[in-house]
Amino acid sequence: MFSKRMLVCSMTLAYVLYGCATGGLTRQDVLRDYAKINELSTGLADADSKESALLAPEAHQKAHALLEEAVEHAARAEKKEALAKAGKGLTILDGMKKDMTMAHKEFSDVLETRERALVEGADALFKRGFEKVDDDLREATALMEGNKLNEARNRRPQLMARYAELEVKALKKGKRKAAEAAIKKAYRMDADKYAPKTYKAAAQALSLVSSVLDADRNNTEKADEHARQAIWLAGRAMDITRLSLIFEENDYELEDIVLWHQAKLDEINKPLKQNLPFDESDTAAVQLIHGSIVALLETLGDMRENSTTQQEKITGLLTKFDEQEALYSKKTTDLLAAHEQQIESWKQKLVSLKNASSSEFAKMQKTARNQLSAVSATYQSELAKQAAVEAEAERKRKVAAQRYLTLQTLFQKGEATVSRSGDDILINAYGFDFPRGSTYIGAKNFTMLNKIVTAINTFPEAKVHVLGHTDSRGNKDRNLRISIERANSVAEFLTTVGNIPSTRVQSDGKGEEAPVASNDNLAGRSKNRRIDILIVNDHETP
Repeated sequence: MFSKRMLVCSMTLAYVLYGCATGGLTRQDVLRDYAKINELSTGLADADSKESALLAPEAHQKAHALLEEAVEHAARAEKKEALAKAGKGLTILDGMKKDMTMAHKEFSDVLETRERALVEGADALFKRGFEKVDDDLREATALMEGNKLNEARNRRPQLMARYAELEVKALKKGKRKAAEAAIKKAYRMDADKYAPKTYKAAAQALSLVSSVLDADRNNTEKADEHARQAIWLAGRAMDITRLSLIFEENDYELEDIVLWHQAKLDEINKPLKQNLPFDESDTAAVQLIHGSIVALLETLGDMRENSTTQQEKITGLLTKFDEQEALYSKKTTDLLAAHEQQIESWKQKLVSLKNASSSEFAKMQKTARNQLSAVSATYQSELAKQAAVEAEAERKRKVAAQRYLTLQTLFQKGEATVSRSGDDILINAYGFDFPRGSTYIGAKNFTMLNKIVTAINTFPEAKVHVLGHTDSRGNKDRNLRISIERANSVAEFLTTVGNIPSTRVQSDGKGEEAPVASNDNLAGRSKNRRIDILIVNDHETP
């Protein structure tokens, strides 16, 4: 089929070849010299971006053909013919816009379904099928252009159903793809043999993806959940298979497997620094770990409460800003009243001059007007200054609040707490993982350090003071030395890796002298082992 695109391309090629052969105007010259042709070209470009070829195909093709004819005539200096073609094209363009508006109204549900299918990638996944439905939609909108409205409307249900079918197919393919790959990988590892129950559960979760979308194509959240479950179960089946093969290859007996399991529990328990009662029962060991985790979660709950307290402080600060803004507003009102009173005084003086001689009156009147103008100019200047002060105060309030809120959302629970005192920001970083007695910064700390660099860069002019702290266990002098060295290590990372100028960064250590919690329990000692990052704005670091 000889499409509109082929027509435009062939006419453009013919024009280019003609221009080269005759030495006529280029297309760019024509669009520059002929305002009407340029108007048609610009209007068609805008209409094309709004799917004119789909919503008004007949007018779209005619208008583009007239544009190319107008350009060709203009290139041969046939001004009259060029303007006539451009004028006719503009008339068709006006009608095309009306047809597009009607098509949007009559086919709104079809176009919405088509857009959903596009979002799911149906045009790429099922290219030929999608193009066929688009061709049928063009035929329907062409009927509307020919005033066959009822016939066009009769095609809407089928068009919407076909776009919806493509949307569901794309949804299924997209959701299932990763899950199918995971299950195939598990099958190649013989997971169906070594972990048959888990492998079967993964396959069942995969089948539910299609079932959910068949029942309701809008229920993508549920389909995603089943797809994620299928991937997780497939991964679990593969891990069970790997472990089973290790046990099998090493001739593990039942006792060996139990000992392996207990060793894993002991590894999990290692950060808690407590002995597991395997001499009592496996259940007792699990309960001990569970109790320790519950205690840590309670500590995190306390930290969340502290975060809420900080949020309340922010609210109080914003309230103070509002009060300051109200004060500025009152000052502006008072200033306005004072100047209005002064202007009224000058008006009264002018009235009192009526009895003076005409020449004296004119002189006095001029002086009074000059003085009045000066007062008015001063008043306007003061108003502008006041407005600038208020605008700057509002800007600083918003910037300060936004930066502080950004920092609070930067760190995860258990990593750090962020507080504010005036313009200064304090980050209490509990999430560092230094080996006991060591000052070496391992890779485990890079995520935390990168977040701290991001926080510091939020205040590019601020000074930074890094303070190291320890709990009270061990020798006091040794704790002080370790805290200083750890602070120095963090400061060195900020300047060498984080590219923060060394002139902005200081470091020091406090040892065990500045606890924020009790050293009598695990949770308190964990809080006291921290790195404080003090971001100091507009004044020297204390």
